[in-house]
Amino acid sequence: RIEHYRIQTDVVRAESELQGNPESARDARHTALLPGLGLAWQGAPGLSAFAGIHRGFAPPRPDRDIRADGADSAVVDDTDAEKSTNYELGLRWRPGEWLSAEATLFRTDFDQIVIQDGAGTFVNGGASRMAGLELAGRVECRCGSRRGDSWYLQAAYTHLAEAEFRRDGLQATSGIVKGARLPYAPERWLTFDLGYRHPVGIVTRVGIEQVSSQQPDAFARVLDPVDAELSGLAGAIPAYTLLNASITYQPGDSHLALFLSGHNLADRRYLATRVDGMAAGRGRQFFGGVKYAF
Repeated sequence: RIEHYRIQTDVVRAESELQGNPESARDARHTALLPGLGLAWQGAPGLSAFAGIHRGFAPPRPDRDIRADGADSAVVDDTDAEKSTNYELGLRWRPGEWLSAEATLFRTDFDQIVIQDGAGTFVNGGASRMAGLELAGRVECRCGSRRGDSWYLQAAYTHLAEAEFRRDGLQATSGIVKGARLPYAPERWLTFDLGYRHPVGIVTRVGIEQVSSQQPDAFARVLDPVDAELSGLAGAIPAYTLLNASITYQPGDSHLALFLSGHNLADRRYLATRVDGMAAGRGRQFFGGVKYAF
């Protein structure tokens, strides 16, 4: 794949100063070559293997990575584009409509990863690597019922065994240390759902979502102890488990469906992020609505 993009930036106001100078406008064009190769093999009925290697690319975002450096200065890029090489190797198994399973090994090597710094802006964090295993499966059972209803279990698990910086930062205050865990990269993520499907069109689901502990932004790990405590930016984000549920009603071949879902039914108090200080996750919430498919 060849990707060509153009970014036009015109800074009207920066640091409370009107711009309008020629240096505040910029028109940049970039072209990136993104090769990739994917293979699939049907080893037996219902069983297949797949593998792939692809080049990833994310250009700087105008709303985050590009700024005017002072009222009379040219617009500058704070960050280079994120570039990565992505690998995957996996198996899919589907012996029938009642059972499916998938396992995938993955690895992503970043040439440059973009992270937040202590000034509230974003910078390149250098090389990094993420690697792990994803598992998913679903089993459905009618359990001898003659009415056409069924029960199902489905689960998905991600084990991010490696998520680390591969180089030390240029400045000690960056907190970037080779081998240190990347920010907001939980090692384990699990979802587990139990559902019931009735032939009249009712589908219900009850599930849990579990996320392991996470590390905050790299710069927050080297803050002065007093500043760290007062700001709430530093310190691990503890693991949490949430209980969720939903019910949907869509009769027959109708295009209309009614739904009601609940998030964090146990009203668990948990820490969701430290990006701007300690922030609590969503409390108990209910959502209801109507969907219509044309």
